Amino acid sequence: MKLIFKSPSIFSFQGGTSKLFCGKEEKRKNRFAEPPPERRPLWAGGRTINTERFFRSKGFTLIEISIFIVLIGIFMAGIMSPFLTSVMKSDRPELVASAVFLAAERLEQLQTSSYSAIASDPSPVALTGNYSAFSRQVVVTLVDASMAASGSDVGYKKVVVTVFNNRLPAAGISITSLFANFGG
Repeated sequence: MKLIFKSPSIFSFQGGTSKLFCGKEEKRKNRFAEPPPERRPLWAGGRTINTERFFRSKGFTLIEISIFIVLIGIFMAGIMSPFLTSVMKSDRPELVASAVFLAAERLEQLQTSSYSAIASDPSPVALTGNYSAFSRQVVVTLVDASMAASGSDVGYKKVVVTVFNNRLPAAGISITSLFANFGG
């Protein structure tokens, strides 16, 4: 007698009649019965029309490979564009730090000089050495105690040091400080 699988709960025997599972022993015995090849899953060696066609193909055509390469190229161009932009601008934090350093350095130089020696540099002055790509400008404004512009010297000078570089914003990087004349 041979077991034929028809549905999860009904089995048919050749030469016999269909019957439902009744007892635990029949369920246990029939659970491991092998289904016919057309009902087996693919991992168990079962075959269908589509899987046989799939296994018969021997590779990809030249057109399929060409289309794949073109699609990957378009996809990679879309991904790489923002990446390249960020890499090109990755030195900007270093430029800003250098500009802040140069502005703070000039303010420290002005602190060691006398109040009357603090004067404006009318145009940006090009720097030399490692900082030759930078230029620096000092603007001195006479102000009163409330930081409003004053027409005469009342003992306060507002000093703005601005550092420029062609890769920084056009306004440059500025640091402002207030100098007071306590000597009279």
